[in-house]
Amino acid sequence: MADIGTRSRVLEAGAGSGALSCWLLRAVGETGLLVSYERPADFADIARANVERSFGGPHPAWQLRLDELGAHDATDGQPSTGWCSTCWRPGIVSVLPPVLCRLEACWLATSPP
Repeated sequence: MADIGTRSRVLEAGAGSGALSCWLLRAVGETGLLVSYERPADFADIARANVERSFGGPHPAWQLRLDELGAHDATDGQPSTGWCSTCWRPGIVSVLPPVLCRLEACWLATSPP
């Protein structure tokens, strides 16, 4: 997956069903970090269930946050070097510029409207 690999720190804008989360978690492994943001609680529940089903339980490198990306410092004050971001919803792109200007790389995977 592009340059995402073991020890990568990835910011996911919208966990959705958790499908992309599962692929990202396979890429970062147990030593990386995937921080996924999801606003609707029902989507977050679906994502959590699918990730846990895929890995046989909670993944140690995954943080699922029920929040709006861009509402605060998504990297929790950690140095932004090494962070990258991915998103799939066209509507979320409007909150990304302030967040992404502090990140090392960004991949935008968008679905049709």
